[in-house]
Amino acid sequence: MSDTKVHEIASEVTDLILAAEQAADNAVVAIANLMAGTVQARRRAGVIGATGQPTLLRLKRALDRVIDGGSDVIRVHGELHGHYAERANGDLHPYTAEGLARRNEPSVVPLRKVEDR
Repeated sequence: MSDTKVHEIASEVTDLILAAEQAADNAVVAIANLMAGTVQARRRAGVIGATGQPTLLRLKRALDRVIDGGSDVIRVHGELHGHYAERANGDLHPYTAEGLARRNEPSVVPLRKVEDR
């Protein structure tokens, strides 16, 4: 596979990974807000805590699963980065300014003349 193809595929997959990470974060926030809103609604209604406890426990399990899923997405991100680094021969950011500059640098840097003091 050509270097260009590796970088194109990595760019496409990166967008998908970042979207999945953001979706996991959004789900954490949404469930946490739902938990807080449930408690606030129960208090406003004057209902005892025991009444809402099963709901909170179910939401806690949902939150745990979302956090676990987000952690798995982050692990996949790391694994894919490793595969990319291997196939890109260490040239991880060829289309950034830094990557382009590195490609144009001579492999041997000329010595600078040291001035006498």
